[in-house]
Amino acid sequence: MYFSDWAQWGVALDRRNTTDQLFTSSCPVPLVTDDGEFLILLAAIPAMSDDWGVLRIYRWDRLDREIHGHGRLIREIPLSEISPKIGNLLGLTWLLGVPEGTATEETSEWYAGGTFAFSSDNRSLIHKSQRGHTIRISLENGSVSIP
Repeated sequence: MYFSDWAQWGVALDRRNTTDQLFTSSCPVPLVTDDGEFLILLAAIPAMSDDWGVLRIYRWDRLDREIHGHGRLIREIPLSEISPKIGNLLGLTWLLGVPEGTATEETSEWYAGGTFAFSSDNRSLIHKSQRGHTIRISLENGSVSIP
């Protein structure tokens, strides 16, 4: 969908800030809800450490007086809540794709082979991994659940 207020959106990332490095070391993949309310950034990195924050949810902040339309960070979600990992996530055993420190340029990003879709009300992001596991992410608060 086209939304005319897109140019008023703004999110600043600083590669010198360690919390932004996964989103600035390569170009993050942006997802935007059809209503333009939420911006989701996917860190374009291999699945190496389940502690890494690999998905950020921003909401358009129309009320911010300092920076009109600046994106307000809702939550940064670690790989352990999204992608296959060693361990147990809500009763399911998932496997991490790549041991930490062994990725090369040919190593797939953490979301490779999976799909993303927005709910009809644009308030949830649904991710189905390449192994067929599905999770639902609330865009309003960043909570992750298995439907």
